[in-house]
Amino acid sequence: KELDEINEKYIQSMNSLMKEKSNKELITSQRDRITQEMNSIEKEKELLLSEINTIKKERDEINEMYQQSVAKEIFDQESIAKQRDIIEQEKDTIITERDSIAFDRDSLKIQRDTYKKELDEINEKYIQSMNSLMKEKSNKELITSQRDRITQEMNSIEKEKELLLSEINTIKKERDEINE
Repeated sequence: KELDEINEKYIQSMNSLMKEKSNKELITSQRDRITQEMNSIEKEKELLLSEINTIKKERDEINEMYQQSVAKEIFDQESIAKQRDIIEQEKDTIITERDSIAFDRDSLKIQRDTYKKELDEINEKYIQSMNSLMKEKSNKELITSQRDRITQEMNSIEKEKELLLSEINTIKKERDEINE
């Protein structure tokens, strides 16, 4: 009878040991799975950081193009203002000369035709300058639109990064609980 009791206790001890061994293997398996998931998340994080850096580089290039465009626009506006001043001066000169030679109609007609042609050329240059400015304004709006799109993408990536970090923290908590 005592031997049966001892055998029964031995069998229970062995069963308990087998159960513990099975639990230990399960915990090891879960720990390996969590480690693999964390490695995978780390790789995704590195890819996201690489994409963010690429987008930042593109944003910097667009900002540089925008700054150059603004500087060129300011230069062009100053150039147009100078051309306007020149036009005003030339108009004053034309009026003065026309008044001084009013008595000579043939000469006045020739000079008037010449000045009209020059004025048309100046106006044509002015129109071309204005068209160039409008084109640059359109380019500036395109750059602004692209910058807004990149900002939205970066915000979206930042949110995804926060979600990934939250998942990593949850997995770390689960791992810590399992380890305990």
